[in-house]
Amino acid sequence: MKDLIHVLEFVARAPSLTLSEFAARWQQVNASLIADDRTVLQCSVVSRLAQDGPARADGVVELWFESREDYARFQQRRATDGTTRTALASLLAGPPGPCLVTRDRVIFHRRPIAADDELIKLFYVIKRAEGQSLEHFSRYYEHVHTLYSAKPPFQRNYVQAHRLPGEDEPGFDGVSCIWFADRAGLDGYLASKELEQGIVDGQRFLDLSAFFSIAGVESRLRWAGLPVARAD
Repeated sequence: MKDLIHVLEFVARAPSLTLSEFAARWQQVNASLIADDRTVLQCSVVSRLAQDGPARADGVVELWFESREDYARFQQRRATDGTTRTALASLLAGPPGPCLVTRDRVIFHRRPIAADDELIKLFYVIKRAEGQSLEHFSRYYEHVHTLYSAKPPFQRNYVQAHRLPGEDEPGFDGVSCIWFADRAGLDGYLASKELEQGIVDGQRFLDLSAFFSIAGVESRLRWAGLPVARAD
């Protein structure tokens, strides 16, 4: 089996744009960018739901590749394409950040996701506690912290994206990706006792001062329903 590379790039919108304006253009720019690039195996984008208070990120683009080299070539093409650079400069408040290069661990997969499913997706972007190795963090995150994750009925699917060792330090080490059928499911999860227990457990292995989250409707621009690994 060959693991896929899962890249997550979080962005803030230009101050002149409303959330709805940003959402439409964010989807269009990324759809054009991947149109002729077959190294992008899957791609989805999320624009955040309205919320009270400041937000760390307004959007996410997720990209899946066979290798880190394919991602590096994608980055080079994006950086040197004048049309893309101009579109992103008018759309974003600055360069994407954080950007994480990861591999996925499926925690549970209750229903397959079709390309046209209208689902809410929640991201928890996390950093390991000071003094903790990346290996220990990943092991605890996958095998201990998930004891709190399977109980709430609201969640449809749950995947953890674990940062690869050897990558430039992005300031974060993992992303929890959780799908919900609708906003009611998300709200039910956010009010659940299991989430409260998960937050308490997070104090044991996370730097909670660095934590942030974003939730929004996922748009799948290219969707093959790929698992986290594929046969060679």
